[in-house]
Amino acid sequence: MDIKRKEHLQNINQRILLLEKAIEVDESMLDNLKEQGATSFVLAQVDKITGRNANRMGEIETLTQRSEDIRNGLLDEEILREISDAKKKIVADNELLVANRNRFCEQKKIASDKSKLFYQKMASADRETRFREKDMKKAYMRYLDIVDTIPEYISKNLEDMPHNKGYYWRGVQCYGKKDQEVNNNSTILFEKQRGGLLVIHDRTPKEYKIFHKKGKDRKFLYSVENNIRHIPTGFEDE
Repeated sequence: MDIKRKEHLQNINQRILLLEKAIEVDESMLDNLKEQGATSFVLAQVDKITGRNANRMGEIETLTQRSEDIRNGLLDEEILREISDAKKKIVADNELLVANRNRFCEQKKIASDKSKLFYQKMASADRETRFREKDMKKAYMRYLDIVDTIPEYISKNLEDMPHNKGYYWRGVQCYGKKDQEVNNNSTILFEKQRGGLLVIHDRTPKEYKIFHKKGKDRKFLYSVENNIRHIPTGFEDE
């Protein structure tokens, strides 16, 4: 029971930290918005962000109370039910695993007796390989087309930029041609979007941050991801 209590408390604490971080980011965004003047758009955004943070504060209060109830043993019955449900799920999963394994063995035996099916699968694999090669060639040709449209100012700036900085142009990542900056494990790509919005992709081995900047306004943190993912190439749907 003590172990389960600790697990619940850890989950609650992690959720509270995420909520507090989200509130901090939105408060920073509010400061940036207020500097833009009391326009109808700014006021609407301020109301939206303020309401969002109020909901987060309410959730934090609820989680804090739940944490106290767990410490005082008021939720032991609920935790015991969760333990019982988890055990039942493990039993059900094991039964499903056995059933799937038996079904797989039966299907494998049938497939091994039918040589014709084997050749059909081989032919299907060959077709799939051809289609994949065709898709790769198509994606590469599109890549070359995009490279041909890279603006002159980007090509010129890349000559003087370090290898860990560059631009993001129509799904293609363009990196500087000079040596990477010493003791800098951050990769920064600039992307100009419609409406004068500058999107800054800032990636480190641990985080992927996206900043937004418009005109002469200060940049602000738009999003943060702890799970590393590749910057999309733009070819995913090809």
